[in-house]
Amino acid sequence: MISERSAWAAAVLLLAALAGAQQLRISAGRADLAEHIAQAERDRAAGAQAIAEQQRRHRDTERRAAEALQEIDHAHHQAAAALRAADVLSRPMAMPTCANRIAGASLAPSPPMATPLPAR
Repeated sequence: MISERSAWAAAVLLLAALAGAQQLRISAGRADLAEHIAQAERDRAAGAQAIAEQQRRHRDTERRAAEALQEIDHAHHQAAAALRAADVLSRPMAMPTCANRIAGASLAPSPPMATPLPAR
C-alpha cells in the first residue's frame, strides 16, 4: 500500500504537471493571440495602402477629367470665335433705304416713247 506521504507527493507532482501543462497552453494561447494581432496589423496596413492607392488614382482621374474639360472649353471658345468671324464676313452689306428706291426705279423698264404716225 502507498503511504500517505507518497500519495501527497504524487498528488503534488500531478498538480505540478497539470499546472505546467496549463501554463504551456496559456503560453501557446498567448503566442497564437500575438500572431493573430500581428496578422491583423499587417492586414490593416495593407488595407490602408490599398485605400491610399485608390484615393491617388481617384485624384489622378479627377485631374485628367478637369484638364479634358478645360481643353473642350477652350476648343468651344475657339470654334465659337471662328463661327462669329465667318458669320460677319458672309453677311451682305446693308443698303440704305433711299438707295433701294433709286436703284429700283432705275432698273424698271422705261415706257416706250410715243412716235407720230408716219405721214400718208
